[in-house]
Amino acid sequence: MVKKMAEKKFETPFPDIAVEPKKMTALTMFGKAWVWALAVIGGLFVLVVLGVLASMRQDMTFTWEMPDKAILLIDADDSYSEVNAGDLWAELSGKGGIAFADLIGAVNNAADDERIQALVMKISTSQLGLAQVQELRDTVKKFRQKGKPAYVYSNGLGSLGGGTSAYYLATAFGHIVMMPNTEIGITGVALEVPFFKKLLDKIGVKPEFYTRYEYKTAMASLTDGKFSKPFKDEMSKLGQNIFDDMVSGIALERKLTAKSVREMINQAPLAAEEGLEKGLIDEIKYQAEFENTLQDKYDAEVVDVKDYAWSLKENKAKNKIAVLVLEGVITEGDSNTSPWEGEVSIGADTIRQELNSIAKDDSVKALVLRVNSPGGSYVASHEIWHEVKNFSRNTKMPVVVSMGDYAASGGYFLAIAGDRIFAEPLTITGSVGVLGGKFVLAELWRKLDVKWESLKWGDNAALLSSNNSFSKSESLAFNKSLDRIYKDFTAKVIEARKLDAKKADSLFRGRVWLGSQAQKNGLVDEIGGLDKALQYAKNKAGLQNEQTMTVYYPRPLSWQEQLEQMLGGGANISVNKVAKGLGLDAESIKILLRLKYETVLLPFTIRY
Repeated sequence: MVKKMAEKKFETPFPDIAVEPKKMTALTMFGKAWVWALAVIGGLFVLVVLGVLASMRQDMTFTWEMPDKAILLIDADDSYSEVNAGDLWAELSGKGGIAFADLIGAVNNAADDERIQALVMKISTSQLGLAQVQELRDTVKKFRQKGKPAYVYSNGLGSLGGGTSAYYLATAFGHIVMMPNTEIGITGVALEVPFFKKLLDKIGVKPEFYTRYEYKTAMASLTDGKFSKPFKDEMSKLGQNIFDDMVSGIALERKLTAKSVREMINQAPLAAEEGLEKGLIDEIKYQAEFENTLQDKYDAEVVDVKDYAWSLKENKAKNKIAVLVLEGVITEGDSNTSPWEGEVSIGADTIRQELNSIAKDDSVKALVLRVNSPGGSYVASHEIWHEVKNFSRNTKMPVVVSMGDYAASGGYFLAIAGDRIFAEPLTITGSVGVLGGKFVLAELWRKLDVKWESLKWGDNAALLSSNNSFSKSESLAFNKSLDRIYKDFTAKVIEARKLDAKKADSLFRGRVWLGSQAQKNGLVDEIGGLDKALQYAKNKAGLQNEQTMTVYYPRPLSWQEQLEQMLGGGANISVNKVAKGLGLDAESIKILLRLKYETVLLPFTIRY
């Protein structure tokens, strides 16, 4: 009997790991105690240093004086997030970071600032999103229209590819200079979608999800093993439009044909020397030589755009335009803006509080919602939509929407609460649809030899239980709920956008649109970025000829709040470190976490 049990093979989703028992010697115990002691001492040391820096910061005044002649420098490889949650180390040094809106504002201001002689951007692999790239391109072109020159210096646009968006951005500048023997990685655009069905089958997890309708494909990553026809058609349309827009933009700025640009993309990565020959760039120089040339030409001091942007925050105009940034997955409860605690989120409770604060400020004359979200909880999206409508009705202020990289599904739900919607041509929007379901773990429990038994009173009492599949009664009840949500969502869009009900069905059912297409279809009012939305809001508030101050919500966190977040996020830091050690892509993990929401954009990664 013992022998038979020893020979029995248990079916398990987890690999067998042979572990040799270790003897705990006195030396081992002493070593472990010493390591833990060092860890505690190290942690205390960090806290002491931060405390000393903070106390020093309170006693020191950091001043910065703008030179009479300056060249404004943008490092496009830096991250410019939509929400300026604050930079702990920068705060302690007295010099904070800037958000994307501050970057755009600084370049716009520099165009009319007589002290700014030229604009220079350093770039290799930009972290900016597609809509951000487009807005910065437009802003740089307006800068050049004022008769001021703009330059790019790069020590390589992408690494073996991945430089298409970086080069697309660079073409808005009048002069592109690259380091010798580097590459232009304009390899094109790729859309990647993870499919986890086989993995879930192996471990005994069965996803049971329902969608409204065929183009609402967020759960296809879990339920299918490959692209369905509607899913593939939607992705093909999306990718082709992004690619075509980039090709035409590059061709226009570099005075090339679209055909020749496509040919070069298919040959890329291209050596800088080849790019010079083909007209993609203007010069090849080492960075020191490039800087010396600028110095000789302009006799001006190089000023970082962050310093310049902070110097502009002294505007004390009595009339304000509020910008409420709605970035991340939409959730109930509080927002998360901390990088220590995972992906940023838009919390309905937090947004309600922010709107109340804005409404109480008599100096605020208009509100701009900057939406950068793939969607999320239907309940939270509905709640925020309702709060924005109430704000508009009670304050009589204009409410203008500026879409960022994404304003899809629940993110689009937020947008329709505004009086007018602005989007960039490559903003991803639409995805008017809904999904929901659960993971069934019955097979996993069988593999683990775990048996569940249940008692219930009510046919649908176990509707959301992960231990069993939906019964016929539960399936009917669940789908009835999805139908109700979809009907409410679409009705609100039809009313807000004044759409014909018959035409609306061809725009909904989960279909995804780029901003340029959405504008033609009536889902968006105008093409333009945050700057254009701000100007529209200012005009609607009757402030065309008055100086205004732009104030951003939520406010940046103080250094004390950032320190508290960092210390409170230790568990998440550890989890992220383990995930990285296992070779798990953090972006893929974020995509999976989003799948628990009802109104969320389909999961995919854009490589450009």
